[in-house]
Order: sequence, then C-alpha cells, then structure tokens
Amino acid sequence: MTDWYISMRDTPLDTLSVEDLCRAVRQEIFVAEVLPFAVALLEQDVLTGYKYDGELIATLAGLNEKYWRKESLVTCAIKHILSSCNDFPNDAELLRDVSILQERLGKVG
Repeated sequence: MTDWYISMRDTPLDTLSVEDLCRAVRQEIFVAEVLPFAVALLEQDVLTGYKYDGELIATLAGLNEKYWRKESLVTCAIKHILSSCNDFPNDAELLRDVSILQERLGKVG
C-alpha cells in the first residue's frame, strides 16, 4: 500500500486508472478529488472495473455516506447514470451493489 501511495503522489488525477480510482476510494484517500473522475469513467462505461465488471460501482457502494453528503453534484451525476442504465447484466452481486449505491445516494439527496 505504501508503494502504491508513493507512486500516486505525483500522478495527475486525470491519468489515474480505474484500478487506482477504486483503490483510492476504498482507502478513503482524496475521495472528494477522485469522485469526479469516477463519474467520468461511469459515463463512459457503467460497468467499468479493473478486476471485474462493475468494480467501480461496488467500490462506490461501500463508500461512507459522509462523502455523498459533501459531494452533491457527484451524487446527482451518479444517480442519473444509474437511473438511465436499464441494461445491467443479470448478475446478483452487481445488482446488489447497484441497489446499495442507489439507496445510499437516495438517503443523502
């Protein structure tokens, strides 16, 4: 983890991979700064992930609600992305993560 953090210190945010964004969110490192880039990735591909399809959604679903309260524009953008996607694969874990994320976002705004 330390090696990853050191390697990310001087990396421009717009060049972070989905793997790096997921890791930053999971570790709650610079969350406010990376969330807009997560939105951009979801807009391109709602199922984006490094290890598996939907990994970014799963990561965001685990994020503490305090971040969603602070980032109302990001919250609205992700709500819109999720609500406009009607063709999620019939994957129980992915559908659970989408549901959890929608529920969290619904609570805060």
